[in-house]
Amino acid sequence: MITFQQMFRNIQRIAWIMMVWAGAYIVQQGLNLPIASGVLGFFIMLTLLHVQYLPLAQVEQGADLLLAELLLFFIPPVVGI
Repeated sequence: MITFQQMFRNIQRIAWIMMVWAGAYIVQQGLNLPIASGVLGFFIMLTLLHVQYLPLAQVEQGADLLLAELLLFFIPPVVGI
């Protein structure tokens, strides 16, 4: 049974990933860059982790959770085909 505290921590960790992606989207749209916001977000996240502004433990479990549930994101399009 997952506790409220564990669920809140997971939401925070996923929120960090989403905030970096959203920031990359805003930068990409604002500067009209010819690069996808996901790729830009990846490099921003890599930079934040490298300079240790964002600790790995802060996003690691959130990323693991998203990767574990990744199959659920692809089942509906496959069933539709």
